Amino acid sequence: MRRAHIEKRVLAYFAEMKAGVVLDALEALYSRIEAHSTLDVSRIEDAIEVLLEAQKSSPDRQLGVPYVVHPMQVALRTMELIPSPSSDQIISAILHDVVEDEPLELIRILGGEEEKGQELAYHLISERFGQNVSDTVRALTNPDFSLLTEKLKDSGDIRSEEMLKNVCYSEHVLGVLRSSTDASVIKMADFWENGFSLKKIEDQRRLDHLKRKYSSVIESLPSLIQALDASHPLYPAKGLVLRKVNEQWSFFFGSQC
Repeated sequence: MRRAHIEKRVLAYFAEMKAGVVLDALEALYSRIEAHSTLDVSRIEDAIEVLLEAQKSSPDRQLGVPYVVHPMQVALRTMELIPSPSSDQIISAILHDVVEDEPLELIRILGGEEEKGQELAYHLISERFGQNVSDTVRALTNPDFSLLTEKLKDSGDIRSEEMLKNVCYSEHVLGVLRSSTDASVIKMADFWENGFSLKKIEDQRRLDHLKRKYSSVIESLPSLIQALDASHPLYPAKGLVLRKVNEQWSFFFGSQC
């Protein structure tokens, strides 16, 4: 394992307090990975190193937490949702935001020409981690919601820009969740870490904005999850997700599910 080397990189990339938060997330991730003997630790560590290098300068998340913690938490949540995660699923979770957020950094790290954009990024991911990981990261990457919103406006939709963006976001998330692919589990883990974690936010204006963004997905989750058949990748997590939705319902809607 390259754990000591990765920990040194964390200490080099982040100031002391922030490095501690990243190392805690890394510790939790390693503990869960080591519990699954079938996982390819070397490939996963390669993905962690790419993540750290590509997103070390991405804007912090809530409470000043370095962005790289979020993909690690999504990988952890993915392993919680399904009993026997694959290496491809964990790698895809670790890299799920990198094409959307830092495509040029990713291309530089993987040895491509930076000006080529997202399509080259997906190609380089396939060369490094395999086509399945590339396809999964592509499915997880948010589309350009601003562009989709403009198309809706051009078609005559008079709803507010925020409402249109929220509609596009909801359609994207629910579409991925319905798909019988690795991306469905990781998108659920990602939404869990985003939509189910709002109680930590102290800024009321931001909280209200995010409630409006996520409420449509949460409102649709019970029927979507109930309808899953046993072949769907999310099926093993059906009970866990429904319990979480029930727990969050009153926070979002002021009533019981």
